[in-house]
Amino acid sequence: MNTYGVRPELVCTSAENMDLPPAVYDAVLWGNGIHYLTEEEQRNAIVRIKKVLRSEGWLFFNTAFYANAKPSETLPFYRAKILAAVRRLRDSGRSRGESTRPAEASREKSADHYRSLLLGAGFRLESLREQTVKATLAFWEAICRYTQYAEGALHGYPVEPAADALGKAVADVFPTYKLEEDGISYIPRNWLTVIARA
Repeated sequence: MNTYGVRPELVCTSAENMDLPPAVYDAVLWGNGIHYLTEEEQRNAIVRIKKVLRSEGWLFFNTAFYANAKPSETLPFYRAKILAAVRRLRDSGRSRGESTRPAEASREKSADHYRSLLLGAGFRLESLREQTVKATLAFWEAICRYTQYAEGALHGYPVEPAADALGKAVADVFPTYKLEEDGISYIPRNWLTVIARA
């Protein structure tokens, strides 16, 4: 029940191409997607978001694909996962095709890049925070089966078979690299969470 008498308006749109009225929204929430855009598309999206926000409006976004996302102690896990997926693909007769441009998410940007992006568009940065999450096997299987992740991780291979191979490969290697804490098996991953005001 809404006790404030305010009915929220929710809009789902492409950030870099949105064409919404100016200064009408109180908040924009962008969930784990900014890393899919090129730097130019990111700048365009941030400028467009600033325009649709009211004065002092909020922008919230996060990314799990940035330069510090992989704690150094987890790098062997990532290498093993990719090698196991490539083996699966080769065993099934798949080979890497002619390279096209790698997925943008594989060009991981720094936290400072996002800070500069926001400040350059006139936002006031309220918080830029890195946090470590305990990514379980279910998390990794879901991410690895996501075609855009597979496109970046196994660039050049057919996307659907690559996603299937990654999903199976991560289950193969997870037991070797997992950490245990409070009954939870996980591989740590860092997420960047950003809060800014227009």
